[in-house]
Amino acid sequence: MKKSFLIHFFALAGVMAVSLVIMHLALLLNCNKWVFIVAAIGVEIISVTLLIVLRKRKPQIWLPLINALASGLALAGFYSHFGLTPVIWQSFAIYGAAVALYFLYGVFLAVPVADRHQNFTVIIFLLITAAAIIVGGILTKNMVFALSAFMWLYVASYSLSYIFPQERDHPLKYPVYASFAAAALIIFAVLVVVTEGDAINGLAPDAPSRKKKNK
Repeated sequence: MKKSFLIHFFALAGVMAVSLVIMHLALLLNCNKWVFIVAAIGVEIISVTLLIVLRKRKPQIWLPLINALASGLALAGFYSHFGLTPVIWQSFAIYGAAVALYFLYGVFLAVPVADRHQNFTVIIFLLITAAAIIVGGILTKNMVFALSAFMWLYVASYSLSYIFPQERDHPLKYPVYASFAAAALIIFAVLVVVTEGDAINGLAPDAPSRKKKNK
C-alpha cells in the first residue's frame, strides 16, 4: 500500500472521528437546527478564508480540523431538524464501517490493474458503495442510517482526491482539499434536507410560472 494512500486514510479517519465527536457534543446543547447550520456555514467560510490567505504556504494540516468542526455542526443541525440524537455506538459503528471500506479500497488499489486504472476503479467503488447505502436506507427506514450517506461523502471526497497526482513535497495538499470538499458537500446536503429542496431551487434560475387555464 502506497504512502500517499496511507496519508489519505489516516487523514480521513481522523477528520471523520472529530466530526462525529463534534456532532454528539453539539446535540447536547439542544439548540435550534439553524443555530448549528449557520454556525457550520460561518466556520466553513472562516476555513476557506484561511485557505486563501495562506495559499502560498504549505497546506495547513489544522484546516481539516476546522472543516470537521463545520461538518459536525451541520450534522447536528440535520439531526436537530428531526428531533433525533444518534446513539454513540451506532455512529461509531458506521464510522468504523466507512474507515474499513476505505482501507479495503486501498488494498484493492494495490492490485496493478486497479492501480493503472484508478479513475475507473474509483467510479466503480463509489457507485457500489452508494447503491449499498441507498438500499440499506430503504430497507431499514432508519434516520440514524442517514449518517452512512454523510460518511460516504467523506469517503467519496478522499477517494476522488487520491486520483490526482500526489505531490511528494506536499503530501497533505490533496487530503486538506478533500476535507473542504467533504464539509461543503455535507453542509449543502443538510441544507437541501432541512429546506426541503429550497436550497437547490435557490441556485436554479427562476423558471416561468405556469398558469392553469380555467375551463
